[in-house]
Amino acid sequence: MDDKLAADKLVRAGVGAGHETQVRSEIRSDSIIWLDRSDPTPIVETWLNGMNDLNEHFRRYLFLSVWSYEGHLAHYPGGGFYKAHLDRHSQTQARQLSIITYLNNDWEESDGGQLRLYTDQELGVKGPFIDVLPKAGTVVIFRSGDFWHEVLPSKRDRMSLTGWLRGRD
Repeated sequence: MDDKLAADKLVRAGVGAGHETQVRSEIRSDSIIWLDRSDPTPIVETWLNGMNDLNEHFRRYLFLSVWSYEGHLAHYPGGGFYKAHLDRHSQTQARQLSIITYLNNDWEESDGGQLRLYTDQELGVKGPFIDVLPKAGTVVIFRSGDFWHEVLPSKRDRMSLTGWLRGRD
């Protein structure tokens, strides 16, 4: 994935969906590249195949109505953040499960950049939370429309594969 960052293929991430997407620097400061089957990179193909397998597993054994995966590589520069939000867009119920996989070697708590996941659906950002360190290999999965979360400011570059198992629109 470092080759995508080095090739400067990432674009500033926006908020909203479809025609309403806007780059809002006061809300988020990351850059992304969407993962796509047309990408010839073997690691992208392997990742997408794995996400499809996970999708099938959740549908078959957990009886979740998930049918596809969408995701991107996200890069937060030093000082990068993403204010509290839900991952499900207001216009659609498609995003069912959020899946974040961290790619940061040798990450320390003092580096910041934690995922703050608010654990009370009713209280949202006014309720209790847990902070997850974005260490390489850590995976976080939660219901996209139920749990508010944010990325706390990081002191160094931070990378993740972020995606969603989706139901039908």
